[in-house]
Amino acid sequence: MRKAFVAALAVAALIIAGVATGADAQCCSKVSSEKSPQASGCSKSSSSTCSASATPAGCSHAGAAGCTQATATGCTRAQAGGCGAAKIGDMQQADAGMEMEKLGILERTAHEGSFATLMAAVEAAGLAEVLRGEGPFTLFAPSDEAFAKLPPGTVESLLADKKRLAEVLAYHVVPGKVMAGDVAKVETAKTLYGQELEVKTDEEGVRIDEARIVAHDIVCKNGVIHVIDRVVFPGERS
Repeated sequence: MRKAFVAALAVAALIIAGVATGADAQCCSKVSSEKSPQASGCSKSSSSTCSASATPAGCSHAGAAGCTQATATGCTRAQAGGCGAAKIGDMQQADAGMEMEKLGILERTAHEGSFATLMAAVEAAGLAEVLRGEGPFTLFAPSDEAFAKLPPGTVESLLADKKRLAEVLAYHVVPGKVMAGDVAKVETAKTLYGQELEVKTDEEGVRIDEARIVAHDIVCKNGVIHVIDRVVFPGERS
């Protein structure tokens, strides 16, 4: 009786092995159809992937969808959902930046959205036509926040005195396209007004007279803009 029982177990083991081998063969075929780099070493792949799944369906899932890093076809999904999307986003941002660089200084300043006072002053002083010229120019642009730091009534007083207003604004413009890295290398910069700005560099960045550059290298068609946190006046630096 015992010998018969052992013989029955041996037959059952052979049947199970045959079924598993068939599953592995089907699985191996599926992996090969996906052009996996592991197709040539199918017996190894079958033991680690197909036999583990125990079904051809499981192997199909592993080969076609799960092995995204191991197969060229599988990686398509990962790239489309991750790297591909990131690259498209980077390209769109680069394209947008290139479009912005086609704008002139005044158009770019208006587009930035925080220079309403400066734009109104430039128009009132008659300096708009100059800054719409071929240039190139470097504009040290005080933001609306910078104008708000002036004593009460200062802006209104400047707007009422067009000559003085034009002088102050011309003091914020340097002929030529001077990038931030080049600004930091000089000690003075001659302005359209004719007087020189004093340039100082410290651990916090670059100062133009008493103003600090808080954003730089906003490239335009006819020059470049550096944003400063104060309005500077000719002849008044300490």
